[in-house]
Amino acid sequence: FVATKTPFATVRYSVVLDNPGKSLDELAAFCAIKLTPVQRQEALAFVSRPKPSVETPTVAA
Repeated sequence: FVATKTPFATVRYSVVLDNPGKSLDELAAFCAIKLTPVQRQEALAFVSRPKPSVETPTVAA
């Protein structure tokens, strides 16, 4: 066997929603990507909380 270490990053949805800027910066640094301010803003525009679902009223029989 060859001993190797594969780098990995854990990205948690809840953490991204709580702090999208920090999450994006950390992920870009992990991938060795330098984002321009425009690229960063465009990437952050994709992060949004899901809209609450509308519950269907229950009809009593």
